[in-house]
Amino acid sequence: MSKFNKMKKPDKPAGQTKNTQTKAMQVRLYKTDAIAFSHQAALNNQSHQDAMVEAVNLYLKKHGEAPAGNPGSRPLS
Repeated sequence: MSKFNKMKKPDKPAGQTKNTQTKAMQVRLYKTDAIAFSHQAALNNQSHQDAMVEAVNLYLKKHGEAPAGNPGSRPLS
C-alpha cells in the first residue's frame, strides 16, 4: 500500500494548459440530425467544433450579440 503514495503523478499532455477562460458545452441531437450535421461539417471541410461555433455565432448575430471565439480550433488533418 505504501507504494501508491510514492507513485509519480502523470504529466499533462503536450499543449494542455490550465485555462479558466473557456467553458465546454454539450448538445443532444437525434441520431439522424447528428449525422446530417456531421456530413455538412465534412462537406464544408470543418471540424465538428468549428461547425458548432459557426452555428452558435449565427444565433448570436441574429440576436445582436458579439460572436463567440473558438479556442479549440485546430487545422484538419
